[in-house]
Amino acid sequence: MTATPITLRPLWQADISALTELYTAVEAVEQTGEHYSEEDLEEEFANPELVLGKDVIGAFGGDELLGCASVLLRGAGGDGGDEGDARVVYAHGMTHPAHRGSGIGTLLVGATLERAREIAQDVGTVRLMAEAKAGNVDQVGLLEGAGLTPSKWNFVMRHQLQALPAPAAVPGYRVRTYRPEDAEKLRRTHNETFAANQDFTAWDAGEWDQWVTGSRNFRPGLSYLVVPEEDDGEIAAYLQTNEYDAVLQATGKREAWVARVGTAPAHRRRGLADLLLRHALDAYGAAGFDYAGLDVDSMHPTGALGLYERSGFVTDHATVQFETRVSS
Repeated sequence: MTATPITLRPLWQADISALTELYTAVEAVEQTGEHYSEEDLEEEFANPELVLGKDVIGAFGGDELLGCASVLLRGAGGDGGDEGDARVVYAHGMTHPAHRGSGIGTLLVGATLERAREIAQDVGTVRLMAEAKAGNVDQVGLLEGAGLTPSKWNFVMRHQLQALPAPAAVPGYRVRTYRPEDAEKLRRTHNETFAANQDFTAWDAGEWDQWVTGSRNFRPGLSYLVVPEEDDGEIAAYLQTNEYDAVLQATGKREAWVARVGTAPAHRRRGLADLLLRHALDAYGAAGFDYAGLDVDSMHPTGALGLYERSGFVTDHATVQFETRVSS
């Protein structure tokens, strides 16, 4: 139990080292496979959508960082907003395992709700979303106690890169490696592909550069497009790969993270996603990766969970998404 009083204050770049240690301590217990380096968190803090001084809060016992919470209003930069519906605010939080049960989580959830109400004053009612690991009674109870209700499940899946049968060629299409000049076309294709997903917020150019093509974790040489034979510039399907150095540092193993997979609406039901996955999995093995990972939600409109299972991915663990609407 925590003996000293708990105080909340904003986190700044100067706190990144302590925040990295907190993430490491939490992962040692939670075993989600998520690892963060200081460089990863520096990239997070550089997000132009993040309002430092308001959106990331730390819980301190004296000078020790014991917990944190963050919120992120998606689409704050421009054309990425949800027009005609409530904007989405993603929330995330954690408490150091040695200090759980001392009320830190309750304080952080309260601060998160208060920040969401402040955001709602500027943009109108928002959908506040947060995740809990399935089966974690304390996390679930904390969110439900704050008025959030479960809305869907998400599955983190792994693939051990065992040999797979070569995919059959799809007449009229071919696979090629991503090129830098594909960045804007890929962003637009991704937005078009997921526009029908009720939880999707379109990406504007600045966000895409920050988190996708400009990210230190992006691996363009292991990211692939399916293009029609007659039009090399049209993207029929795509698979975008990341690699996180922090995973290798923590585990000694290389993970190829399948960050985004999609098939443009006009090219669906032709086996293009399967073609891409098998191409990428072969490439990961040849490049020396130990395994591949991805996450997928249970409400994915294209039935992606079944696709991944057929490709050899197995569920590592599940999380539950909770949400509530917050007004000013």
